[in-house]
Amino acid sequence: MDHFAKSLATKNLTLDRRIAAPAVIASLFGGIISYIAIAQDRLDIARVERDTKLDLIERLSGRAKGNATVTTTDITVPDLPFVAAETETTAAAEVDRLIRAVVMKANGAVLSTQASIERGNDTTTRRIEIQAVIEGQIEAIQRTLFNLEIGAPLIFIDDLALQLVERSSGKNEKAQMPLLQASLTLSAFWRSAP
Repeated sequence: MDHFAKSLATKNLTLDRRIAAPAVIASLFGGIISYIAIAQDRLDIARVERDTKLDLIERLSGRAKGNATVTTTDITVPDLPFVAAETETTAAAEVDRLIRAVVMKANGAVLSTQASIERGNDTTTRRIEIQAVIEGQIEAIQRTLFNLEIGAPLIFIDDLALQLVERSSGKNEKAQMPLLQASLTLSAFWRSAP
């Protein structure tokens, strides 16, 4: 070991008070600012959640007051839990139409749909299952799922699978939001008129 390293290892290192005090104050101030920023972010998120829930409560309370229709992003449908149609086949077509309208309103695209009607022991109620494949940006998929679940008639999302759509990247293409493809299993119920 050379003389310089040996003297450095045994030397008592201290910080000058003129440097240490401002450094401690600056780090304390930085910590407080970070804490305030994190608390503000959490408060903003809580406000958005509250506003969303209040909006949903207003929509639902409108139903409870006996409104004849509910508007789901400018698509007006009857305020019933069951699909309004004369037959189970027309009910399946109506569910398909409603799904397509909600997807198109959310700026998505319906690639395919397939309806099937489950006939059980109950002859008055039928479960209509729709297999749908839709495509859109994440915002369109989110709006579609939200509007399907809060709309009337009741449409349930039984299964959802998402995958990223691969695009060919040309040199002249601008950076775009990624497209998602959602494979959905949806169900609704139809009841025959008494």
